[in-house]
Amino acid sequence: NRKDAAAQLKTAIKKRAFDPYILKDLGLIYFLDGRYQEALLILEGATSITTDDPESFFYLGRTQVELGRIKDASVTFENLVEKHFDYTQALYSLGETYSKLGRQGDAHYYLGIYYKKKANLKSSDFHLKRALESLDDPDKKAKIVEMLKEIGKEKKLMRVQENTKVRKR
Repeated sequence: NRKDAAAQLKTAIKKRAFDPYILKDLGLIYFLDGRYQEALLILEGATSITTDDPESFFYLGRTQVELGRIKDASVTFENLVEKHFDYTQALYSLGETYSKLGRQGDAHYYLGIYYKKKANLKSSDFHLKRALESLDDPDKKAKIVEMLKEIGKEKKLMRVQENTKVRKR
């Protein structure tokens, strides 16, 4: 029960006020309970103490989105993706945040990467092609072309594997 957990975490904070993991857990409980303003204050505290916990930054960004602070959330997710590129949920959230800011090319770019990491090749292909059409950044375009080539190879391999399974039956 989150109410009891929050009470215990508040007691723990009295003993260890600067423990970023206790703060993160309390912030997460506030977030899950829809107490976004309280979650924001607690998660800002947690992220100011340690910059190495991706989950704290992820929930800080999600809290900022819930409070309508979309620009702040985009900065939080950008920093998170820069430091922890393998934290895949941050890629998705960054894409969604960019979409809310009207940055469709960037939104498709990060959603394409997210779906590629999740091995959803059809969705990844869709988003990366849209990003390629929308973006002007030559570095991102080069990365997109490489990812689309990889996706093409993966799709081809999957078709070969499917055909092999069919023949074995």
